[in-house]
Amino acid sequence: MRNPLFLQVFALVSLSILFSLQCSCSRGTSVILKVHTDSTREAGVTAHLLDIDPINLVATGADEQSPQGQEVYRAHPKLKQLAGLMNARRREAYSLGPDVFLFLHQSRPLWEPHVIGSLRTDAEGEARIDGLKPGNYWLMGYGEARGSESFWVRPVAVKEGYNVVVLERSNALYFID
Repeated sequence: MRNPLFLQVFALVSLSILFSLQCSCSRGTSVILKVHTDSTREAGVTAHLLDIDPINLVATGADEQSPQGQEVYRAHPKLKQLAGLMNARRREAYSLGPDVFLFLHQSRPLWEPHVIGSLRTDAEGEARIDGLKPGNYWLMGYGEARGSESFWVRPVAVKEGYNVVVLERSNALYFID
């Protein structure tokens, strides 16, 4: 016969594990995006949460050997150089130029499979994505409106609960008003 103390401890541990799983599931994990620039807030900002840094992905040629990567790099032979330049300028805290939108469109087939979720800000400059797993992600956001352009790529550490990410002129890789 088993030790009754062992059975009691086993039951308590099992209940505590089940309770903690239930609590973590019911709380959920969300990223709330807030854009604090008037011009792009009005037109909206599109953002993608990725599992990889999109600039580094292209600069290192990580998908170069895949059929899709071969097609993209063949169609846009300077794309890898452009991403490398963007990466170097970003690392040295220089702002980037309008070629970020060229990069964004030409490299889309490479970074799109890494998108965890996408969102678009509302008239108040806010958006929310729910149901995420805690972890490290990359947020790529961009907006174009009446002579104003903005582009962000930044790491986001998502913890359980609500995570607020603020995009503004000071943390943009490219911003023109």
